[in-house]
Order: sequence, then C-alpha cells, then structure tokens
Amino acid sequence: MPPVSKIAQRHVVNRLRDAGAISSVTAQPLPDLRPIQARHLHKLVESGVVYRVGADRYWVDEGKWDEYRRLRRIIGMTIAAIGIGLVALIVWLVSRP
Repeated sequence: MPPVSKIAQRHVVNRLRDAGAISSVTAQPLPDLRPIQARHLHKLVESGVVYRVGADRYWVDEGKWDEYRRLRRIIGMTIAAIGIGLVALIVWLVSRP
C-alpha cells in the first residue's frame, strides 16, 4: 500500500480516536475530510475497522484496526518475499552455464 494511503487511513483513525469515538455510543461525525481520506474512510467501513452509526457518525474498533494493520503488514512482507525469490530465481537461471 502506498504511503499516502497509509497516511490517509491513519488520519481517519486518529481523528476518531482523538474524538473518543471508540464505540457506537461515542461515535462522532467526520466533517471536512479530504477526498482521499473520505475514500479510505469508506474502505475502513467496508473492512469492518470503522463502523457507521446513523447517517454521518463513525467509530473505530481498536482491536480490528490492529488486526487490519497486522494483516496488511503480513501481506506486504509475503509479496516482498515472493518478489525477492523470483529475482533470485531469474538471476540463477540467467547465470547458469
């Protein structure tokens, strides 16, 4: 995931945390989001990390946020490992006599 995406997601989650929106009772609106932040808010809602209450209030599930970040890290490391393995295989195949 590009750094801009990570920053946008973190910004959305931090705004909810700062507002104390950590349950449906404490859900808060998120006015004035930039377009990229609004897109990532939607993705976080689809992922079950952020929940929508009513038309315009949201809250973050801290446990699911941690799990989401951990899963993204694992996927990134797996893709990197596969890429390194493929490069090593290509170098080995090219250097064979």
